[in-house]
Parts: sequence; C-alpha cells; structure tokens
Amino acid sequence: MSAQPLYDPISTLPVIKLDGIGVIRKKLHYSDKKSESCKALSKLMDFFRANFQWKEDSRPGSAFINWKSTADQRALNEMTREFLETNHNGMMFWPAEETSRYYNGLDYATHSQKLVLPSFCHSKDAGDMVLIRAFATRIFDNVKVLFFRLNHQQRQSEMYKKPDANRPEPRRRKTRRSAVKPLKRKGPLQETPAGPSSA
Repeated sequence: MSAQPLYDPISTLPVIKLDGIGVIRKKLHYSDKKSESCKALSKLMDFFRANFQWKEDSRPGSAFINWKSTADQRALNEMTREFLETNHNGMMFWPAEETSRYYNGLDYATHSQKLVLPSFCHSKDAGDMVLIRAFATRIFDNVKVLFFRLNHQQRQSEMYKKPDANRPEPRRRKTRRSAVKPLKRKGPLQETPAGPSSA
C-alpha cells in the first residue's frame, strides 16, 4: 500500500527521544485502557508480536529490541507493515467511516503515509526537526515505535523475573527479642498442709 520512504527519520532518533508507551497510545487515539477498542488493539498486537517471524533470521517479533541495529530497524519496518497493511489492521483500527466500530478520528488511509524528506535537507536544523516531529505523528511510525517499546518492556520484565544465581539473597531482618525475660517456673505449686487447730 505505502511505498518505502527515501528517508526514515524515526530510525535516526536516539532511543531517549522516542515516545513512551502511554504517549504513543494517546497519539494513536487508544489511550483509554478500559475501553473495548483499546483492549482489542493491545491483545492483537501482543498476539502478533508472539507469532511474527522475520524471514531473514527467523527471529520472533518480540526479539527486536536494538534500536541502533540496522537489521532490527528493517525487521520492525517489515513487522509494522505486515500488521497494518498485509493483515489489514490499519484500516480496521483507524477506519474512515464514522459508523465503524473502531472509529476514533484518525483515518489510516490519510495518516499512515510517511512524508519524504527532500534530498537537499541533510542538516538537523530547526526546519528538519519540525518535519521529524510531523513524521512521528503518522500511524505507521507510532505503531513501529510501540512495537519496539512493547518488546523492550517484555524483555525487562523477563530479566526481572529470571532468577540470577550470582545475585545475593536479601538479608533477613532479625526480630528483636524482648528485654524482659519470662519468669521461670521451678515446679508445681504445693499446698501447705493445714496444722492442728489450737483450742
């Protein structure tokens, strides 16, 4: 559906400049986690990441966590294109018809296309940065970054849950014993026999 752009500004941005998951969902008009449409998109993206397999090296969709890697960038682009265009999820979750179940104000046919940076623009001046920010509002770019963020989040979660043999066990806090010692009972109390009564 969309042609390969001559220049991909999103891929040139450092990771620290990429939006977080919450910001991206807001840009995609899927920020309400409780809504059925947001739940449907999240569930489908998780399913797709788990089942996607890159043709070049057979890695799953959740494996692309190196933003600086040219290979991971190609994989993320292919993954995003397949999710949005091949599987028609772009038209489904960002439809043009207002009567559609998932209508949210964004039209995939209009907002998915990437602008091409003119060939004479090579410096990162103010004008270029304005264009880059404009590119970042496109559905394709946001879904691509969202895939990357979700992959990174999953990897961090897996590393946190994985036991580390070299990690020292946390010290147990010693309970402070009471300074007052309980009285020791020497034996059963014996009743003193009553003596003869005096007259």
